[in-house]
Amino acid sequence: MNGSLCLLRLSARYRGRPPLHVRFLSSSLRLAAENNNKYNSKANAEAKEPNSLTNSVRTLMRQVPHPLTVIIAQHPHQPTPSGLLVSSFNTVTLAPTPYVSFNLKLPSSTFAAIKASGSFTASAINSARLARAFLNNGSVDPNVENGTLVKRGRGGVWWMRCVWAREKSTRVGDHLVVIGEVVQAGTYGAEGSHRADERRMVYMDGRYRAVGQVVDQDQD
Repeated sequence: MNGSLCLLRLSARYRGRPPLHVRFLSSSLRLAAENNNKYNSKANAEAKEPNSLTNSVRTLMRQVPHPLTVIIAQHPHQPTPSGLLVSSFNTVTLAPTPYVSFNLKLPSSTFAAIKASGSFTASAINSARLARAFLNNGSVDPNVENGTLVKRGRGGVWWMRCVWAREKSTRVGDHLVVIGEVVQAGTYGAEGSHRADERRMVYMDGRYRAVGQVVDQDQD
């Protein structure tokens, strides 16, 4: 029972001047209700405004290049695949079995497709057009077939087919760290080919960027 309801019931019971112990209880309940309202107001304000540590981490991480990767999954009961653009794709381990990871915000139609199918395909890209096409969670570029980009060599760099590792994935806040076991991988060029000069796209400081020149390891 909250303090306000108790006060109303006490007021209804004692229409004249209430006894001392009732007046003391009423004062205590009123003070508790006021403090509770102040606490709730402060908590709501803090929830709406990110704290200084959050802002600091966000500002610092904007200076870190993040690889742009398209994640595509086909829900078994949906006619079209779901996909999204992520900037958190990376390898977890390579041996004895290669595992990769990425983060996504929940709820997610792409994760719903991953969960239902148990698999997904990751593709590195070098096209701003493709990045825009998959920017919103659930958007699907029309040039997708079996989880990979149909127009080979026009936006895609490499692809990896993965089985979702349900037991290794974990939720952190409103995000899910998705872990996948790589079962097949290849490039979007001619079979077996790899262009050393083909640049991947990264995301840094709020903009898409191409990977820059190689720096000499002995250079200051």
